[in-house]
Amino acid sequence: MKRLLIVLMAILVLLPSCGRQEESKATESSATVSNTTNPTIVTTTTTTTTTTPTKQVAEATLSIDEKEFINNLRDDPKMERMEIHAGLTSNIDNYVVTTYPLSSIENLRIIFFKNKDNKIEAMSFIASDLINEFQTNIFEMIVESVLVTHTRIPNNTIDNIITNLKNGVSYKKDGYVVESLNNETDKHHYVIYAESNEDNLEIYSASKTLPRDLLENEKEYNSIKTLIDTCNFADLLTKANEYLDENPDSKGNAYVIRNLLTSDESIIKYAESTIINYDEIEQKSYIYYPGVEEISANINFMTYLEDSRPIISAGFVAPDWLFFEDIIISCDGGDPIKININYFNVIRDVLGDGNIIEKTTITLNDKEKIQIADANSVIIRFKSGETDEYLDFEISPEEQHAFRTMNVLRQMHVTLSDSITFPAYLEYYKGIE
Repeated sequence: MKRLLIVLMAILVLLPSCGRQEESKATESSATVSNTTNPTIVTTTTTTTTTTPTKQVAEATLSIDEKEFINNLRDDPKMERMEIHAGLTSNIDNYVVTTYPLSSIENLRIIFFKNKDNKIEAMSFIASDLINEFQTNIFEMIVESVLVTHTRIPNNTIDNIITNLKNGVSYKKDGYVVESLNNETDKHHYVIYAESNEDNLEIYSASKTLPRDLLENEKEYNSIKTLIDTCNFADLLTKANEYLDENPDSKGNAYVIRNLLTSDESIIKYAESTIINYDEIEQKSYIYYPGVEEISANINFMTYLEDSRPIISAGFVAPDWLFFEDIIISCDGGDPIKININYFNVIRDVLGDGNIIEKTTITLNDKEKIQIADANSVIIRFKSGETDEYLDFEISPEEQHAFRTMNVLRQMHVTLSDSITFPAYLEYYKGIE
């Protein structure tokens, strides 16, 4: 939290140097000189100039380059766990407001307010969640990216300034203000602006800054969210295209959705190749790849999406029990992926034909997922925990393609959800502040 506040305070240091304004006041005095030999009267005027003391005047805008600011954050190595998504533009009064979502879950946002001259008048940060260590790291990145001269703020004054901001007392420096708004345990909102624009604070303080195209009401909101949650990207792209045909200059949700879904032509193909099942009673969606829908005599490695979450199931059907507790996956003969399984996390059952089935769910890290997705040959071994017995199976091209498909769909689901920032839209429709 301290680092975030340091960010907003120290941005002030980068603001334009205060100009010097000189005011001159001329005082005229007249003297009349008489010449006795010449009846002509001559009038002489003497001018005295007084200069008022120099006065510092703050600019009415912030000297921040939006693109440079965002690109610096994107390029920061610490951002590998968090993607700054494309800016979504909307209009509030006479301002163009660009919101950059950082996370749909934590509802982190960076917001720029541009006036009619395309100048940034204010900038704000919103985190609608507890300020955790990860969020603090993000704010630290903002410090590193922007505040080159932040050390000009005396260290011994920072704690007092932070305490005041937490108590709702704004911080002012050289004609600029850092305002602390609604900073409760579940929402943190900071705004920086020029003191001369204080009358516009109500606009700068807006948290409902996201565009509402495609999401004009709660019904449309639910419709778009369902299309994304079920990875029905073909219909989603159709909706986005229809909106942009009528509103070609829009840079809101439809624009971002179209750009994301057309960034790789395989995305729609992957989505259209799946089977979507929806359980009305439990209100859950299940997405499968045809032919790879359950563990069987021919399927030993299957991946599907349950409410957009990837589930990887591994198992086999055999004449006799193995009671496996270890899974080893070999990709093109490279370093094996070893997974230890809790004995009680394995489902074991007897099938109608007398065969048995043993299966479980497994978790893979990103590196392991890439290994499996890119391999030409993948062997999965189920190994007994009591003996040296094991069963080997070759993962088929269909199983491997199902694995790739579900991972691509999952990644696009996360990207779309973060870009649109669904939790923030609840501010409009659910009254959450």
